[in-house]
Amino acid sequence: MYVMHNPVRWVDPFGLFLSSPQAAFFPSTGLWSDGRNRDAGGGAGGGSSSSGLTVLVHGTWSSPSTWTSDFQDWIVGPNGPFSGDSLLVFDWSMDGERGWIEFNTVGGRISGAYMLFNQIMNWRNRSRANYNAPIRLVGHSHGGNVAISAANMLGAIGVGIDALITIATPVRGDFQLNERALVCRHINVYNAFDPIQIAGGGHTILAGRTFSEATNIRVPTPWSSILRLHTPAVGPLWSAYNNHSFMHSNVSIWERHVVSHLRR
Repeated sequence: MYVMHNPVRWVDPFGLFLSSPQAAFFPSTGLWSDGRNRDAGGGAGGGSSSSGLTVLVHGTWSSPSTWTSDFQDWIVGPNGPFSGDSLLVFDWSMDGERGWIEFNTVGGRISGAYMLFNQIMNWRNRSRANYNAPIRLVGHSHGGNVAISAANMLGAIGVGIDALITIATPVRGDFQLNERALVCRHINVYNAFDPIQIAGGGHTILAGRTFSEATNIRVPTPWSSILRLHTPAVGPLWSAYNNHSFMHSNVSIWERHVVSHLRR
């Protein structure tokens, strides 16, 4: 939570003091998408009011570029589900591929969640409108587990999440919403031919595809991808990557399978 009489320090849900999000560990440059009027007031671009905050969280061995510019424009645009929101394209990619060797761990994902927690608290405390605005978290792959951990941290200090959307996220026992989480809706999107999701359980155990307390949406796998699973050489590798990555930044998939659940 924010320490009222010390505006440059934060305390995390476990009681550890962290430096301000303005400090080097939580750089603000490059994280906020305000270049095309995506910051709807009270966020990085200023303004006096805000509809809410939508956060896009990439997975491991990835970066913010996994969210296409068309998708970013749509999700908070006039025809998107979170129209008028500020948009945070969150980056926890650290130092490229070498960083992922050390960061593709349980501890690395928890660290990413700490970073996300502080970025959200930084935005939330910028204005009174932000303080009461809805927060929506969208995570792809292990980015969904980062979002889950951040939701638990926020819930521990009484901050709720309007919508949590996990896409192709490896479902694991060590990354679940806990009793403190204040999540109104958890929508989980997956397809049955995604081997990377299953492999995300760790070295000795396979991950699941569905969360027990979520609305689980199975998206049909493209036939081209299924057929390539049975072709020699590059076919199976291409299919594995495609099956894991064709949903999260695909406006058509969202319109057909996700948006209706957000409006219920």
